[in-house]
Amino acid sequence: MQRTREKLKFNPTLYEEAKRKERHQWHDRQKTGKVKTVKDLRNREKRAIRKDWRGISKRYCENKKQQETAENFDNVNTPPRSPFNKEEVLNKPLPIQSTSRVESGKKKVRRNRDKMRKELKEMKEKWGIWRERA
Repeated sequence: MQRTREKLKFNPTLYEEAKRKERHQWHDRQKTGKVKTVKDLRNREKRAIRKDWRGISKRYCENKKQQETAENFDNVNTPPRSPFNKEEVLNKPLPIQSTSRVESGKKKVRRNRDKMRKELKEMKEKWGIWRERA
């Protein structure tokens, strides 16, 4: 449903058509009495709904305030960016890795390569698309 709505938003004509259809459905539901507007409710029901709205609005404002304080906290406590010097970075020698890390990296690459070869072989057998050259 969400993907469909996203697609509709990118096409203005389809989006307008969908909105028109939703409005029509809403008015039909109102006419049949399935949905009541606030003016059609009793006083007690109005108070209950408005109380819910106030709670929702309050939570929204609190969340927004928390988000702003978190962003301000990051901005205040983060040191300023140092100027980027391209020559220093290029002339800096690369750190030497220990042999055990190099070996484990090679093992990982070999494992991944073997896994891909196995998957490719299974696909060849399953689909019979590719043929081995003689």
